[in-house]
Amino acid sequence: MQIPIDNLNINFQVYGSGQPIVVLHGWGDRSDNWYPFAQLLANKYQIFLVDLPGFGGSDTPPIPWGVEDYSKAITKLIQELEIEKPILMGHSHGGRIICKIANDTNIARALVFVSSGGVDMPSLEVRLKILWFKTIKWLVKPLGKTGENILDNYRKKLGSRDYQEAGSMRDTMVKVANYKLFKLLPNINLPSIIIWGSEDKTLSFDQSKIFEKLIPDSYIKIIWGGSHHLNLDSAQELAEIVDDFVSSLELDAKVVSAH
Repeated sequence: MQIPIDNLNINFQVYGSGQPIVVLHGWGDRSDNWYPFAQLLANKYQIFLVDLPGFGGSDTPPIPWGVEDYSKAITKLIQELEIEKPILMGHSHGGRIICKIANDTNIARALVFVSSGGVDMPSLEVRLKILWFKTIKWLVKPLGKTGENILDNYRKKLGSRDYQEAGSMRDTMVKVANYKLFKLLPNINLPSIIIWGSEDKTLSFDQSKIFEKLIPDSYIKIIWGGSHHLNLDSAQELAEIVDDFVSSLELDAKVVSAH
């Protein structure tokens, strides 16, 4: 299914019924890869799998987007679909987006961060590569097309695999990667869970501790042996953890209403 948001068609899938959970995938991913996870919970919850603009079946933004743009688009999608107080679940790149939404709106009921980006700091080696690339870019700028060819060669040598494969989304990737959450996380006033794979080679487990330290009402759950892509290699464990978390919210709500 698709819905037009600000002249972009955003693709999404819906499974099950009950408490809504909106799932936002990571960079370079798509909602299809979250289907096994959704099927495990569809008998109890309503799962919305969204293709973020630029990925899957959604349109690509006409200009480079930042986290703010993604946050506004997903907020509008939730409002247009009349999803009441969803659990927002963000993997990697999606974690940045749900954090921004929680800072700017009161649309969500709780947050689920899965191997989330936003608190990673580039190593000295990466910082030197960036400085070197910016220097080369400045030097070859007057050369026009020849300069662009030179830059492309350096991108292939210095850029990460994601950066090299980003194509028209390359500038968006840079904007997103440079968006840090340190100042936003303490403002979150929603129950939050941080889920991480012990064998995550993309974003180290140490980063999960930063999320837990900065988000007031949060805790960590580790999936032992899990990679960065828990939806693919640990879907069952991930679904069980999310189910326990959402069930605890329901129990807390009943306790409060009883008093």
